[in-house]
Amino acid sequence: MRFDQKSDADVMADAREYLESHGWWRGALKGPNGRQVCGLGAILFSQGWNTGNNAGIQEEHLNQVTRILHKLLGAIPAVTKPKSLATVLIQGDFTSWNDHQAKDKQEVLDVFAKAEKVERAGFDPDAP
Repeated sequence: MRFDQKSDADVMADAREYLESHGWWRGALKGPNGRQVCGLGAILFSQGWNTGNNAGIQEEHLNQVTRILHKLLGAIPAVTKPKSLATVLIQGDFTSWNDHQAKDKQEVLDVFAKAEKVERAGFDPDAP
């Protein structure tokens, strides 16, 4: 990690705060009023990492975004996890969960908070 690069936990915290203040959206990085964001959009826009194209991720941040999305997938409650986590398309799995399986904004915020907590602790402090 470069010395000026934020930690994954800090990016997750920023994204959670961005999502909280801007609102949650399904089906696109941003909602029709240009404020609400999906979970991936929260990561990208909170860090200024959006390129404005469909992929949305600046190349230099792709590895960190992929790593964060993988950690977020691990924090999704088992009852709403995507069916196949073995797929290479981690971004697709997380956005699919955001768009089709997440119950509401609070559940998405909870996933960000859980993943951040696990990342900072180095283990899941809530695991039995």
